[in-house]
Amino acid sequence: MPLCGDDEEALATARTLAEAVGCAAIPAGGLDRADLLESAALFVIGLWFGGADARSVIPPLEHAFG
Repeated sequence: MPLCGDDEEALATARTLAEAVGCAAIPAGGLDRADLLESAALFVIGLWFGGADARSVIPPLEHAFG
């Protein structure tokens, strides 16, 4: 789960919550990048809602960062 934020304490809390539900918390930059993250999520949700396998469009995390 990508996390954006400028407050380290808030990011630590979000990281703990994400990991508590079984997600890998991925640092995604400051709040200035949050709009990009929201747009990407909207795109993937739209694919899924339209019947596409959204996982086939987004690379697995082990490939996403080189």
